Amino acid sequence: GYRLTLAIPLLESPLLRRCLLEHPDNAWPMPALDFRGIAAVPAIFSGYDFFVFPYGREETAFVPTSVIEAMNAGIACVLPQRHFLSGLHNAGRTALSYSPGDGESLARCLLAAAGRDGLIDSLRLEAWNMVQMRYSIEGTCADLLEYYEQIGAVAGCSH
Repeated sequence: GYRLTLAIPLLESPLLRRCLLEHPDNAWPMPALDFRGIAAVPAIFSGYDFFVFPYGREETAFVPTSVIEAMNAGIACVLPQRHFLSGLHNAGRTALSYSPGDGESLARCLLAAAGRDGLIDSLRLEAWNMVQMRYSIEGTCADLLEYYEQIGAVAGCSH
């Protein structure tokens, strides 16, 4: 079966939880819903096969840290086809993609992934490796050192 967990700080409010539960578009059965206002990473990802990032808008100055955290925790990610997320998709090597705002596209994506042996494990491994290279402290420090060396070379400075 499926379980949907929503972890949004606003869900700490009982009023907002009730509004979401009573919303006319909410068709999820209560036993399959898990609302959390505060989420501890990486524990929030325990027991899940996928992390679906539902952001539908295109952004220019936004880092989807929840996606990076999920990838680092070894969870296969499903992301909307948005330009600002293309570096996290890596042409399907590190995440699956769906058409934003299209629930059927998302469902087809999840069902296809669940039916392909080895795909989820491959996504998890490739994504984890990418996160370690791009977003780890060591990787960030190495990038900064490289930038400083490039700036120093342009400015005629040496170390």
